[in-house]
Amino acid sequence: MFTIAIGEDSEYGQRLRKYLEAHWSEPLRIFSFTSPETLLECKDDVDCYLLGESFYAKLTEAGEGNGFPAFQDRTILLSDTEGGDEEDDAADDVNRFCRYHAPIELLDMLRGMKHVTGILSDKGRNLYTVTAVYSPIYDSELKRIASQFMKQGDLYLGMEDVGNFDRNNGHMGDLCYYIGLGDEDIFARVKESAREEDGVLFVDSPDLYYDLLEISVEEYRQFFCELKEGECCRNIYVGLGSGVLAHIYPHAVFDHFILIDSKENQRLQAACDYFERTVQSGVKLFTAHFERRYREDILYEAVQ
Repeated sequence: MFTIAIGEDSEYGQRLRKYLEAHWSEPLRIFSFTSPETLLECKDDVDCYLLGESFYAKLTEAGEGNGFPAFQDRTILLSDTEGGDEEDDAADDVNRFCRYHAPIELLDMLRGMKHVTGILSDKGRNLYTVTAVYSPIYDSELKRIASQFMKQGDLYLGMEDVGNFDRNNGHMGDLCYYIGLGDEDIFARVKESAREEDGVLFVDSPDLYYDLLEISVEEYRQFFCELKEGECCRNIYVGLGSGVLAHIYPHAVFDHFILIDSKENQRLQAACDYFERTVQSGVKLFTAHFERRYREDILYEAVQ
């Protein structure tokens, strides 16, 4: 997951955050700071800093002796002019973006920085992600919707409220049995329960979500951690139902959370509005990158 810290004491910082959340296509975590002192207290790993000029100057002064110089090779200065302030020698080596330019240019700079910092590299730490795809109202097409985000080597785990009763293969309820046992070869169990379609592994939902409630939050955390660090699959997508959502909480295991809305179902729209307001209100520990998408758009793209 790529992590950005925005340091900006004006409304521009909030607008920039909303733009990045809407247009960044991969897992993303954003922290916003309006004071240098608060940013210096942040203990989280940050891949890139987007800093206003006045904020940068204050941070340089406040950060003396606090390790601030280490930020500079990962900083993009949000400049008020094309070339920045010529008298500002302290920021000569920092990348600059003129805030009056189209923000798509900033996206290109961030993608370049992401590549340079090795976030996309297969070397070092494994960065496979767990993405929840969730509809507050049961959607029989949820698995198909999730599959539109997936690529070869990915894994789908069905954790919906109701499963497909006509299947002939294993399901997530079977897998939960082995998770509860602490099976040391959980990757083999995943493959036993899964079926393959076009290079993607699918583990179907159980008949009813009660099987999913037998696993504790800590056991789910351990399970997903093992999947992310292992070689069973690449990225993991979870078709999520409301029953298990209330049990495990979104922040417990997910890096990316896609909320599925509808342009036609007013009841679903109201539920998504409430859910999004809850997330934006600052639910404790909700650190997953949040995204809201319309099912009609996704399914329409699927038939193109």
